[in-house]
Amino acid sequence: MSEYNHEEDIMAFSETDETRRSIWYGMLTSLLGHAQLWAQKGQSYMEVGAFRNDSYGCIDMDKDAPKLWIGSEEASVEGESLHTMCMTWQLIGTDACQMSNIGDKEIADHDENVEAIPFDAIQIRAGVHPDTENREGEECLYFTVIGKGQRVKYAEITRFDQPGAPKETVGAGVPTAAPFLEYETVGFVECRLLHFCGTDDAEPAAQAIAALQGGLRQYRTSFPLKRDFMTNEDRRDAHKARRMAAYGRPVSASASRD
Repeated sequence: MSEYNHEEDIMAFSETDETRRSIWYGMLTSLLGHAQLWAQKGQSYMEVGAFRNDSYGCIDMDKDAPKLWIGSEEASVEGESLHTMCMTWQLIGTDACQMSNIGDKEIADHDENVEAIPFDAIQIRAGVHPDTENREGEECLYFTVIGKGQRVKYAEITRFDQPGAPKETVGAGVPTAAPFLEYETVGFVECRLLHFCGTDDAEPAAQAIAALQGGLRQYRTSFPLKRDFMTNEDRRDAHKARRMAAYGRPVSASASRD
């Protein structure tokens, strides 16, 4: 009887895990299915850069603004699709930039191809529609692709034995201990198109991100993220949430005697 119950428990947990995965992947599919990605609209690096520059003032960069970090391993194929929309050479490698003729002007100065740094996460932030004339005030979610890599440090010497004492690097490069981040905002989605946005018209972006946070938190219950890329703001929020949850709890008898 106990073995039978154990098998039932395993089956129930398996179904629960798959349901959580299905809910989360469905939300990602909805995000990308309605997304406007600049690399799909522009035919050149300059055109895509213009779309991207127009959006900078539309993203809410306040530290308290709604936002969400999604690890590359939990972003599914939608995360990889967003990564392919990048045009920054550090995120896709100089070789890819040269082949597609979309790279930064800096590419011309590189004698060697540089491999892309690993795709690490997707950040989603609240903002407003970049068409400020016709869609003023309409709330959107913006997608930013984050890459994490290591800088390489080279030994540098000054050639005092030559006119002008030029500097040159010598030896093999040594990776630095501290990683560095590279990021690129690749597009946005209108909140009104998302089925999980909610019914309150006052703060659709906050509602959408709250729903995504809930879906991701539930997904991580079954499929834990095996690393930590929380920002200091996220840590403060988590600490505040723990304090609020602990407030008003019954004091144990041993604690009351102390």
